[in-house]
Amino acid sequence: MLKTFSVCSLLGAAFTPLSSCSTVRIGVTGDVNLDPFLIGGEDGDWGYPWGDTLSKTKALDAFFINHEATIANIVDANPNNFQMEDPVNYTKTFVEAGVDAFVFANNHQFDYNRSGLDTTLSQALKFDIPSAGVGFEDEVRKPLLLDVEGVPVALFTMVLINCELDPATGEDIPHTCTCGINETRSGMMDQQCYPATKDLIGQWLYPHITDEYIQDIQTTISDFRAANPATFILTYLHVGPNFQWSPDPARVALLRGVVDAGSDAVWGTSSHHVQGVEWYGGAPIIYGMGDFLFRHFPGITDYCPDYAVPCEQFRPELSMLHVLNLEEKTDDSGGYLVTKIVTHPTKHTTEQVFFANGEDRDWMFNTLTELNKALGGTAEVLNGTDGTLTLVPSNATGML
Repeated sequence: MLKTFSVCSLLGAAFTPLSSCSTVRIGVTGDVNLDPFLIGGEDGDWGYPWGDTLSKTKALDAFFINHEATIANIVDANPNNFQMEDPVNYTKTFVEAGVDAFVFANNHQFDYNRSGLDTTLSQALKFDIPSAGVGFEDEVRKPLLLDVEGVPVALFTMVLINCELDPATGEDIPHTCTCGINETRSGMMDQQCYPATKDLIGQWLYPHITDEYIQDIQTTISDFRAANPATFILTYLHVGPNFQWSPDPARVALLRGVVDAGSDAVWGTSSHHVQGVEWYGGAPIIYGMGDFLFRHFPGITDYCPDYAVPCEQFRPELSMLHVLNLEEKTDDSGGYLVTKIVTHPTKHTTEQVFFANGEDRDWMFNTLTELNKALGGTAEVLNGTDGTLTLVPSNATGML
């Protein structure tokens, strides 16, 4: 694939018109699920959960979150052992934070069955927050289309079950499923995610990574790209793995295949802790961002899979706000590309999220640096003086 540069990166802002050098900033985060007992009634402090990140999220040109919960009033008898819910009035917190779209690239939209999903969608509609990732069969394979400061943006969203197989037995390994259910756990529905059909709302769902499924995804995205050459395509995949530092070759092939099909950036969800970033074919692939604002620490207060001990090594309380900096391409497409990612390391309690500093920030810098090297070193991590980190293509460090 030919490398494509931005007008500003190639020539420098001093030699190009101001309009050609305008940068569009899109903020993306890891998983968000609020504590149901955190905020009071209608007069609650709706900005409280976002801590000191609030001023930053509200100033972005666009802000997208992976909302890993059902928006539903709390009920005592829930048939699902997983109970990821935000009460209906909590939708105001997302308005306060400047959330421009919900992404449902996760396995908790059905925690309160289809009635809970209906409530989630109605609340998003009520507060004018677009959502991507659930719908009928003919809807979920189409992207959510948005206009961000004059830039056409398309959000594709899909979910992968993909349990890892035991080579000795050929059976699914417990706790490796990113969407399926280990049937030995009582009280659970038969699965956490449901595929969209022509009659029932669901998700764009795949059971395993296969060449056939990768080709199907690529065809869908490439057909859209051919018809919309100037649109910035951001693709979200709930793909895992959880509590594993490096993605396996099948996941790497899948996410790279999405770039080959025409995506300008790819965001993998599900890991519950930070994973590496690579630049591939001119596009960043974010393998895992962890939990941006979560009511508990997965793996520590819930369970710790045997293969991940000790869970504390993954630092699930640390995450980041990634700000994708988009600039216009130099080719004739009229499209945009990510020239750099300004990363704000964060730390969350069970109640709030804050910008990380000191040893926590240093841990994020060192960990991202090592994880990126393991992916080939195509994304370099630069240390900022303002508490931020900057991710750039390793061959373009001096151009930005």
